Amino acid sequence: MTNISTAYNWYAIITRSRTEKKVWQHLTNLEIECYLPIFRVKRQWSDRTVWCDIPAISSYVFLRTTSIHLRSIIQHQSIVRIVSWQGEAAIIPDLQIEIMRNATEHKLHFTLETNTLKKGRYGTITSGPLKGVSGIINEIRDNNKLIIKIDQMGCDLVIDLDNTSFELKQVERGIFNKVDNKLAQKLIGA
Repeated sequence: MTNISTAYNWYAIITRSRTEKKVWQHLTNLEIECYLPIFRVKRQWSDRTVWCDIPAISSYVFLRTTSIHLRSIIQHQSIVRIVSWQGEAAIIPDLQIEIMRNATEHKLHFTLETNTLKKGRYGTITSGPLKGVSGIINEIRDNNKLIIKIDQMGCDLVIDLDNTSFELKQVERGIFNKVDNKLAQKLIGA
């Protein structure tokens, strides 16, 4: 059974390859709140070096709307589908959108990966721009990539950090949920 709600939530949509900016512009023109994480990178061409704005997550755009309006909004030739979880449009928690916004604002590069989950320990980032973020630490790659699990999308957010901007500390499993809410409020500045 489909849950129909009038509450505004974040959803992820998958676009055709290299059409993220076009879809973002389409949604913006419809006056729909949307988010496309962008990184500015230097690219070397054969005759020159240029700065390019590229999507942080290929083929993904995030939008905030109601489940009632979701299906009618995505009628665009470059939108492939809505990300779903167990047959329903996957609701992305506000906190996870804020984490992505905070990471891009502080120029921390990240990727979205699937099939990298490994059961790990609970931890908290203790320094740097993401100070206070808690979660299940699935993996640390190359000593400078932190992976945060996003259950609703069935994938991991992989954030590139330089070696000096973070430390991890063990958090007891019994107190994790109590600690997580306080730290989440710190991250979004509430």
